[in-house]
Amino acid sequence: MTTAGITRIVKLGIRHGGAIDGFIVYFERNGSEESTELWGSEGGELTEISFEEDEYIMTVSGHVGTFNTFTLLKSLKVETNLRVYGPYGAEEGKPFELSAEGGEIMGFHGRSGEFVDAIGVYVQAYTKLGLIGGPGGDIREMDPSEITRIVKIGIRHGGAIDGLYYHYERNGQEDSTDLWGTDGGELTEISFEANEYLTAVRGYSGTFNNYTILKSLKLETNLRTYGPYGAEDGQSFEFSVQGGQIIGFHARSGQFIDAIGVYVKGGKAKSTKIIPVVGTAGVGVCYGMIGNNLPSHSDVIKLYKSKGIGSMRIYYPDRDTLNALRGSNIELIIDAPDVGALANGSNAADWVRDNILPYDGVSFKYIAVGNEVMDGNAYNVLPAMSKIYDAISSAGLQGKIKVSTAVRFDVLTNTYPPSSAVFSAPHMGPIVQFLKNTGAPLLANVYPYFSHAGNPADVRLDFALFREPNAVYSDGPNNQLHYQNVFDAMVDSMYYGLEKAGGPNVGIVISETGWPSAGGVNTTVENAGTYIQNLINHVRNGTPKRPGKLETYIFAMFNENGKTGDEVERHFGLFYPDQTPVYSINFTSHAALEKMGPYGGHGGDIRDMDPSGITRIVKIGIRHGGAIDGIIVHFERNGRKESTKLWGAKGGDLTEVGYAGTLNNYSILKSLILETNLCTYGPYGADKKYFEFSAPQGGQIIGFHARSGQFVNAIGVYVQLYGGPCGDIRDMDTSGITRIVKIGIRHGGAIDGIIVHFERSGREESTKLWGAKGGQLNEISFKANEYITAVRGYAGPFNHYTILKSLILETNLRTYGPYGAKDGQFIEFSAQGGQIIGFHARSGQFVDARQSLIVGGRAKSTKIGTLTGTASVGVCYGMIGNNLPSHSDVIKLYQSKGILSMRIYCPKRDTLNALKGTNIDLIIDAPNVAKLSNGSNAAAWVRKNILPYDSVSFKYIAVGNEVMDGNACNVLPAMSKIYDAICSAGLKGKIKVSTAVRFDVLKSTYPPSNAVFSAPHMGPIVQFLKNTGAPLLANIYPYFSHAENPCSVSLDFALFRQPNAAYSDGPNNQHHYKNVFDAMVDSMYYGLEKAGGPDVAIVISETGWPSAGGVNTTVGNAHTYHQNLINHVRNGTPKRPGKLETYIFAMFNENQKTGNEVERHFGLFYPDQTPVYSINFS
Repeated sequence: MTTAGITRIVKLGIRHGGAIDGFIVYFERNGSEESTELWGSEGGELTEISFEEDEYIMTVSGHVGTFNTFTLLKSLKVETNLRVYGPYGAEEGKPFELSAEGGEIMGFHGRSGEFVDAIGVYVQAYTKLGLIGGPGGDIREMDPSEITRIVKIGIRHGGAIDGLYYHYERNGQEDSTDLWGTDGGELTEISFEANEYLTAVRGYSGTFNNYTILKSLKLETNLRTYGPYGAEDGQSFEFSVQGGQIIGFHARSGQFIDAIGVYVKGGKAKSTKIIPVVGTAGVGVCYGMIGNNLPSHSDVIKLYKSKGIGSMRIYYPDRDTLNALRGSNIELIIDAPDVGALANGSNAADWVRDNILPYDGVSFKYIAVGNEVMDGNAYNVLPAMSKIYDAISSAGLQGKIKVSTAVRFDVLTNTYPPSSAVFSAPHMGPIVQFLKNTGAPLLANVYPYFSHAGNPADVRLDFALFREPNAVYSDGPNNQLHYQNVFDAMVDSMYYGLEKAGGPNVGIVISETGWPSAGGVNTTVENAGTYIQNLINHVRNGTPKRPGKLETYIFAMFNENGKTGDEVERHFGLFYPDQTPVYSINFTSHAALEKMGPYGGHGGDIRDMDPSGITRIVKIGIRHGGAIDGIIVHFERNGRKESTKLWGAKGGDLTEVGYAGTLNNYSILKSLILETNLCTYGPYGADKKYFEFSAPQGGQIIGFHARSGQFVNAIGVYVQLYGGPCGDIRDMDTSGITRIVKIGIRHGGAIDGIIVHFERSGREESTKLWGAKGGQLNEISFKANEYITAVRGYAGPFNHYTILKSLILETNLRTYGPYGAKDGQFIEFSAQGGQIIGFHARSGQFVDARQSLIVGGRAKSTKIGTLTGTASVGVCYGMIGNNLPSHSDVIKLYQSKGILSMRIYCPKRDTLNALKGTNIDLIIDAPNVAKLSNGSNAAAWVRKNILPYDSVSFKYIAVGNEVMDGNACNVLPAMSKIYDAICSAGLKGKIKVSTAVRFDVLKSTYPPSNAVFSAPHMGPIVQFLKNTGAPLLANIYPYFSHAENPCSVSLDFALFRQPNAAYSDGPNNQHHYKNVFDAMVDSMYYGLEKAGGPDVAIVISETGWPSAGGVNTTVGNAHTYHQNLINHVRNGTPKRPGKLETYIFAMFNENQKTGNEVERHFGLFYPDQTPVYSINFS
C-alpha cells in the first residue's frame, strides 16, 4: 500500500487459525476511508480490530514458522497506545517485533499467497492527536518532522483562547509558526528551559455566540505546570504522553482558536474528553480540631473518604494528621501560620524540611502562609511567602505545591457593586504580583453568613442561602452580570480587586465558607444545611464574572466546642464528635459526565443531546427488526419532561449492552439490551458483534448520542459518575462442587472481571461475569487431574478506590499468570493438602475484593506490604571513566532511549539533582556498611542523600554491593538502621531497603533446585526482606559462567540462542532451561525458598556482556545478549513466570576501572554518547 496522504489506520482484518491466513488494512486518506485488498486468503476465523479516533499502532509482533516446508507468518499481535490485541494464530516459531520506536505505524507491506508469508510496516516518526474543539476556523498545520523541542509558546487569552503561536528547534535552528487566531486578549509567553519539554496539554472547549471554541489551556512539562489561561468552563480535554514529549500543535482558527491537537514523539500518548455537568474541582472541608472528644486522625481520614471528600485544609502542620493522610490521595491546604518567623529564609527552609519533605505520600496542594493576617504582621506575609516558595523550589517541588495566603473579605473596600471593589489593605498589591508570577491562586475566606448577620435588612436570608428566584441586581459591562446570591457577589468583588491590582488571571480558591447551625442570627440546622447543599451544587458553575468550576472548602468538619470568641464560632461543623452528621449533605452532587462511544459504524448523521440538568431517563422507544431502525429517548431535565427527536427511521432507548454488525455492507446497530437497577429489557434486534457501555458502581446512564440515517449506525452514552460502596457482593454456592474446570480473567492494568466454570454433581456450571468486560480475556482450562492450590495477587488504588490489580493462579501442576499489573499490596490464599473449589468477591467496574473457598488440608491467607516491580529494563550508570557526558546530558540520553530505571553506586549530588522530576526510578547504593550499621550514621545518610531530593523517584536502597569479606556481618545491621531511618522519615513502603549479592552466595547450583545459600549471613537477610516486603537484588552474569567453562556452558546457551531446552528441573521436571540466565535466577529463587523466603522477589540489579577484553567478547555477542535479554525478561523464568525487573550493566564503557581488561568494556555507549551497538529498549 502507498502511505501518501494517510492520516490514520481505522481497522485491521486478520484471518487466522494455525497461521495468519489473510490480512486487510482499512485507513483514512485525504478524508475518505479506503482499504487494501485481502492479502492471503479467506481461510481461518476473521477478527476485525476497529481503532478509536485517537488510537494508533505502536508495535506489531508475532511469530514466523514453517508449514509444509514453507516459511510463513504464524501469529500476530498488535499493540496500540491504548491496548493490546491478540495474539492471533499460533505462537510457534521464531518471534519478531516491528516497533515504531516512539512514532506511529501508518501502513503495512508484505508478501502473501495462500497465507501471509511476510509482513513489514511503514513508520511515521511522530504521532498526530486531535483535533478537539469546534468545527469552525481554518486548518493550521506545520511539518513536525525533525523538530527536537518546543522553545517558547505565546498564548493570547481572556475569556477564551484568542490566539496561539510557538517557537521550536529543527535541525539546530529556531523557527516559529505564525499567530493562529487573533491578537485579542492578554498575551502570555512561556519560555522553556533547555532540559524542559511538554508532557501534557489540558483545557476546556465551550460555546461563544453559538460557536464551539477553545476556552482555556493549561500546559504541563517535566518540570512544572503553566496556566490555566482563559476560562475553565465547558468540556474538558487532555492530551498527554508517557515517556515522550509533545513537539508541536495543529489547530483550526479564525477569530479564536476553534480546535487544537498535538504532535507527539516517543512514549505512549492519549487524548480524553470529559463533559463536566457540574465541575470536578470538588468541594473540600477544613478539618477544625479545636474541640474535645474528636475522633482519631485515622478515623477522620476514613470519614472524609467515606463521604467522597477529596480535599482538606489544616491550620498548622499536625504530625498525626499528616501521617494519617499518607497515601489517601486527599489534596491538602496546609497553613504556615507564623509569618514573622517564616520571613527569615533559614526558618522557612526548616519549616519545609520538617513539615513537607518527610511526608512524601501526602498530596500537598497549597501552603497558606498566614490566615487572615491584617495587623502589623501583615507586612511579613509577602516575605514569608517568598521564602517558603524559595524553599519549595529548592526541594524540587516548584509548580507542584502552590504558595499563597488566605485573606478575609474586608481586605477589600467599596464592594457594592462588585465592579467597584478594590483592595484597601496596602500589602495586597505586592502579594497579587507574587501570585501572578508564580501561577498560584489567592485563597479567600468568604462568609455570606456574616454579611447577612451584620445587615439582615439589606442582605436578605434568601439572597444569602442561594434561594433568591431572580437577580437582585446587575453589574459589569452593559450590566450583563446578574447576581442572585451574596456568595457570587463577594467572590466577584475579589476578582475585580485582583484585576485592579494587576492580576486579572490570578485564580481564586475559596479556602473557607460556611453557615453556623446555632449561636447567632438565623443559625438553624435547616439554614446551615440549605446553605452548604446549595453551595456544593452551585460552585460547579462558578460566578457571573468568572464561569467555570470554583474550588471551595467548607468550614468545618466538626463543631469546635473549645473555640474562644462568640458562641456562633463553635457551631460551624458538619459533624458532631461522634461522627454523626449535624445535617445531611450529599457531597456527590459535583459528579461529572463521561461521554462513552459512539460504538458501531461510521455512517449516518451526528445525533446528540445536551445531558446537563438531566436527572433521569423516563422512557425509551426502540424500533427493531433485523437491526435497530430507530431510537427515541424521553427524560427529565430540571423537573420537566423532554425528549430527543427520532434518531433513525423509528425509535429510541438507553443502552448498557448491545451488538453491532453489518447490513448491505454498512456497519449499523444490530441489537440493544437495556439493563437497569431492577431488571433487564431485551435484546431487541439481531445479535452480532458485542459491545457494552456501563455506568460505574453507584452511577447511572442519563443520556445518549448516536449517528443515524436509515438505521441507527452507532450509539454512545453519557454516564453520571458517583462514588459509592466498592462493589457488590458476588458469591457462589460451593455445595456439591468437585472441581473448577475453567477460569476466565479479564485484565489490563487491573482485574476487570472474572468468571468461574465448575463441576457440580457431574454437570458443568458457571458464575456470571463478576466485574466488567474491559481488558484482555485470558481463559485457563484445567486438566482433569489439575486443581488450584493457591491464589496470589496484588490489590492497589484506582481513582481513590482499592481494587484487585493482578492475579496469579497456582495449581498442583503449574503456575498461571500474572494477569494485570503487579503493584500495590501483595495478597495470597493457599491450601496445604487441599484444593480451592470456589471464589467469592465484591465487584463493580472492577473486581474490588477477592477470597477463595478451600476444601481439605490446611488453608491460610496473607497480605504482604506494597511491592511495585514494574519489571522494566533499567541501566546502571557507570561513572568510572573520563570524558563522560554531563549528568544532565546522561539523563537526557536515558530519556531519549526510553530507559526509565537507573542504578548509581554512590549518592552523587550532581546526578541526584539532574534526576529531579524525571520519573526515572532509581536504585541508590549505600556502600559503607560498617559505618551505616550505626543508627545515627544511617539517619544522617538518609537525611543527606534522600530527603533533600523529594522529586527523585527512589525505588531501592542497595546497602552494600557484593559484600563477601569480613564486612559481610555488617550488612544486615546496616540494612536495619537504614530501614529505621527511612521509616522515621515517613517513607516506609515507598523506598525498599535491600542489598545486592553476586551469584556465588549460592552453592550446588546445578540443577537449580539443588541451590542453597552458602554464605552464612544470607539467612537473616532473607528474613529481613520477607518481613519488610523488599526484593533481593542479585547481580547475574551468564558471561562469567561461559568464560570460566565454555565447554559446559555453550555460547548459545549463554546468549539466549539455544533452540531446545538444555535440561529440565523442578517438580515432574516441568521447568525447562534454554538459557543460563534463567537457570541462575531460578537457583536464587530456590535458595530464597530454602532460607524461608519463598515469596521474596528478585530484582536483577546487574547483568551484562562485555564487547571486548575476554572470551567471546565481541560487539556482536554483546548486542545479541542484551537485545535477547530485553525481549526475554518480560516473561520471567520457568520457576517464576511474569516480568522480571532487570538492570543492565552499564551505560558507558569505564576506561578507568581497575582489574581485568574485560571490566572496562561493559558499556552500551561510548563517552560521546554514540552506541557501542544498537539496542531497542522498547
